[in-house]
Amino acid sequence: MSFLFPLATLTHHFFGLHLSIYSGLETFFCAKWTKFLEQMISLAQRPFDLGDANIAKVSAPVLIIAGDNDGLNKIELAKTYQLLGGAVAGDFGQMPKSQLAIIPGQSHVSVMNQTKTILGFLNDFVK
Repeated sequence: MSFLFPLATLTHHFFGLHLSIYSGLETFFCAKWTKFLEQMISLAQRPFDLGDANIAKVSAPVLIIAGDNDGLNKIELAKTYQLLGGAVAGDFGQMPKSQLAIIPGQSHVSVMNQTKTILGFLNDFVK
C-alpha cells in the first residue's frame, strides 16, 4: 500500500504537467491553424498563374495525378502537360519524361484514398 500513494501522486503531477503543456500547445496550434486556414482561403480566392514560360522551363519529370471530377480544369491540365513535354504521339517518337494520370470516378479528395492506384502510378513513374 505504501507504494500506491507515491505512484498516485506522481501520476497526478505527471499528467497535471502534461495537461498544462497540452493546453498551452493547443492554444498555440489553434491560433496557428486558424491563421493558416485564413491564408489558404485567401489564396484560393485569387487566380494563380505560374506562367507558361516558367512551366516550360521545368526540366525534371513531373507526374500529374487528378480525379476526373476534382474540379480542376482538364484543359488546363492538358496544357500544363504539353508544356512539360507531354501529349506527343509516343508511338512515333520518344515517350515524354512527364506523365499525366486522370483517375475516373474520383473527386479531388476521394482520389487521395486510391492509394493502390496512386502507388501504381508512382512506381511506374520512378522506374
